[in-house]
Amino acid sequence: MGVSHQVLCWVDAFLSDREQSVVVNGSRSNPSKVTSGVPQGSVLGPILFLAYINDIGNAVSSGVRLFADDCVCYRVIDDVSDGHQLQEDINILGQWAKDWGMSFQTVKCNIMTITRKRKPVNFNYMLNGVHLVKVDCIKYLGIHITSDLNWGKNIQNVCNKGNRILGVLCRNLSPCSKDENWLHIKVSSCQYWNMPVLSGSPPSFLAAQPRKHSEACSPFHRFRLFKRAWLCLISVTGPKPGALGREAQTK
Repeated sequence: MGVSHQVLCWVDAFLSDREQSVVVNGSRSNPSKVTSGVPQGSVLGPILFLAYINDIGNAVSSGVRLFADDCVCYRVIDDVSDGHQLQEDINILGQWAKDWGMSFQTVKCNIMTITRKRKPVNFNYMLNGVHLVKVDCIKYLGIHITSDLNWGKNIQNVCNKGNRILGVLCRNLSPCSKDENWLHIKVSSCQYWNMPVLSGSPPSFLAAQPRKHSEACSPFHRFRLFKRAWLCLISVTGPKPGALGREAQTK
């Protein structure tokens, strides 16, 4: 990696002879040696972790995508031989983890087939001798992905999240008089950020927008607006993608 001796010594000092203890109600436990891992919350920790796992996909022929400690291995399966090759790559990943003193949590590892074939190739995959459960939906980086690439479940999850936020605000914000400013909901930024997804959204998603907009706005006319404070609900509110495009063209 081209790291100098001085940097290696500094990293060694950063990771060596570390201890941790637990404090409860002012009482501290006896310190315990930390013999593995990197300090949580440090700037250097994620960099060292990424350097540690950087070569995880070098020995496999299937595609590998990493995001922090999330690993996705994928392959086009046209016949049984492709399934055997994917299984071989899974075995290589499992052996890589053992060689470097790590392990995959098999209870959190799943298999999902994305296809429109009426008779897809069925193959039982294993990791470290444990059968991987086949699922129809996975949550990856906060997005629900289904085997038929339908956005319905993810849309419902976003709507439910917006409803929970509205419920918390309605229960905890105090009402104000007419002389006080009203609270404004700032959501246009969320709409623009999600334009790549919204442009291909099904009608069910677009139909949910005005309904959620009304639900979000109606209860907040009773609440106080704090100076220079905006509330941005991560919801499905705002104008439709077409309206945004027309507005941009007129400017």
